[in-house]
Amino acid sequence: MYEFKLSIDALQEGVKEREKWPLVKKRLDKFFKGAILSEKNFYFGVGLQYMNDIKYAKDELPNYIVIDQQDRYDALERTMKNLDNLKNALVAEDAQAIEDYAKDSQIALASWFALVPDNDVRAVKDLYINVKKADVNRDGSISDEEFGSLSLEQQELWKKRADKF
Repeated sequence: MYEFKLSIDALQEGVKEREKWPLVKKRLDKFFKGAILSEKNFYFGVGLQYMNDIKYAKDELPNYIVIDQQDRYDALERTMKNLDNLKNALVAEDAQAIEDYAKDSQIALASWFALVPDNDVRAVKDLYINVKKADVNRDGSISDEEFGSLSLEQQELWKKRADKF
């Protein structure tokens, strides 16, 4: 989800320059392409999996759990809807709508991240940064040697991520 956040942030920057609109649209077309196997569904699924893995206290009010899960789901749904609207606004070359939908998608995803504990977000951000540094040959994957340069905590987090996805 952190990589998705970085992509949304990049889209927000990309739409500021009209000459980049075709590149942004191409990226969004790719994001939505593939029906069930689309990137949209992948990231929605990652978000849902995170939500389903949340361990609530045994004495938590059932209504609170339903509300919390619905808030998280709604944030993801708003993100995807705004991205779809952004793609359509790019086709229409509607500058104000492009700016609004790009910003709204960023705000919607930020509202999802606001429901994630800060220490979890920091840990994933640190992992992302350190994995990029560890990938010395820049091939996009981590060899055993490169993996060994991560801290033990980051290695554990990376293993959890790899096991899920």
